[in-house]
Amino acid sequence: MCIRFVANQDHERLTQLFEDFVRYEFAKLHSHNNLHLTVNSHGPAWMGDPRDCCFQAAARAIRSEWGVEPMYIQVRPTQPPVTR
Repeated sequence: MCIRFVANQDHERLTQLFEDFVRYEFAKLHSHNNLHLTVNSHGPAWMGDPRDCCFQAAARAIRSEWGVEPMYIQVRPTQPPVTR
């Protein structure tokens, strides 16, 4: 499972809430299987600075090519929701 966090989210708290939820739902199954959760890594969301020279160069290119102002939004690159 790959979970992406956005700015101002507490990744440690949300990871714990997710683990608690999965364990709770798994227990409701009364399964003879075992559940093992492992967090490989986590960290805060990455935020770019639109004043950075790379952002500014991209903004100039957008204005030059399409004649519009760039729209800055907080999104992540495409990631598969489940990875092996």
